[in-house]
Amino acid sequence: MEADGSRLLLGLISTTAPQNKQPEAIKLLIEQMEAMAPRYVTPRNCWAVTRIGTSSKVSCRHDSSDVQFGKRRATQRSSDGRIGGMATVAFEDLAPGTVIDLGEVKVDREEMLAFNQRFDPQPFHLDEEAARRSVLGGLCASGWFTACLWMRAYVDTVLADSTSQGSPGGRDMSWLAPVFPGDLLRMQLEVIGARRSRSRPGLGLLEIVGSAHRGEDCVLRMTFTGMFATRG
Repeated sequence: MEADGSRLLLGLISTTAPQNKQPEAIKLLIEQMEAMAPRYVTPRNCWAVTRIGTSSKVSCRHDSSDVQFGKRRATQRSSDGRIGGMATVAFEDLAPGTVIDLGEVKVDREEMLAFNQRFDPQPFHLDEEAARRSVLGGLCASGWFTACLWMRAYVDTVLADSTSQGSPGGRDMSWLAPVFPGDLLRMQLEVIGARRSRSRPGLGLLEIVGSAHRGEDCVLRMTFTGMFATRG
């Protein structure tokens, strides 16, 4: 294992260690990782971290057990943003340059149509013939549906086990290509900026780029601010 500019892959134990041994095991692993490269991120449901140059990339599982864990733990969040009394992903863990793979989501036709009908009932989102006549070329998802799919992946992979305090908003949302039923979307997050709040001690503000990709094509891109409690 090399700690220079070459590719570095570390297996994490946070999903495999016995529950009563996780704090000690994770603490030891984090200490070892920080000694080599201080910009690693360790969400609870991650299984590997890749470092290339000065950037970090986190690959995460995205299965039903993680989703259920996030739902159960979210109900135990305390006022300082910690969950179950344990330190989780905090502001300090998400340094600029961090890239997190949020997993893949397949677009379900019936779920898409139900959303379109309820929230964005334009003809090309509901009717096959109208969609074929449109510039979109076929029945496609509302851009807001695609954004909601990204948000769910973000919550399940990061927020549900973090010190997140919400978001004041964002900018530059772009729907770069239509999304169709059956599409497999790969969700991603990149941290591009970080600062501590001047008016609220203990609060950090992250500038985050969220994106969804179908193969090599980016179909959604947005920039927003995430608020996370700090550890210190």
